[in-house]
Amino acid sequence: YDVDKDFQPLAMVLRTPFFVAVAADSPYQRVEDIVEAAKARPEGVTYGSWFVGSPGHIGALQLQALSGSTMRHVPYRDFGQLYAAVSTREVDWALGSIASAGGFERGGKLRFLAVAAPARDPLYPQVPATAESARLRGFEVSAWAGLFAARATPVALGERIATDIRAAMALPVVQERYRTFGYEAPRLDPAQFTQLIRQETEAWRGVI
Repeated sequence: YDVDKDFQPLAMVLRTPFFVAVAADSPYQRVEDIVEAAKARPEGVTYGSWFVGSPGHIGALQLQALSGSTMRHVPYRDFGQLYAAVSTREVDWALGSIASAGGFERGGKLRFLAVAAPARDPLYPQVPATAESARLRGFEVSAWAGLFAARATPVALGERIATDIRAAMALPVVQERYRTFGYEAPRLDPAQFTQLIRQETEAWRGVI
């Protein structure tokens, strides 16, 4: 299938930013420390992800492209195995969301060095955003989920479904549940969602 030709984007239902996570006793105190170590020892710094092609994998590729560094990728079977490996320094770092890595951070096994985003996360106001660093500006990694219809779906029907989705997402019970996971709920109409997908497709195509 072709995402652009075969599907009609209706609504983004969640977006979650990713944090740069290291072991609680890691010597790295800043993301810049990881980059400097990687430049000094190409392939000597390792990062993990939950599978090849995951946001954790290509997000790290973006950091390497931006910084001119080279690191070694170590894929794991799942989130639990990955963050356990980071906590024991089997690998040096990984990207993780609040939902996937937050439990390890709250348990004192991981530290978040930065959130790869334009602004700090409300649940972790003490953790700097990469946009605050001149060297890391542009290093932004997030994952989102959305709802789509077949391209042949009548536009009026698609817009009606999209409106209903946005109304459901605005319910206080949904908003509160999202906050517990650190999820964002962008209010994008179908045209805005379509444009975002095209922009991100082009941006990630260059990294990949």
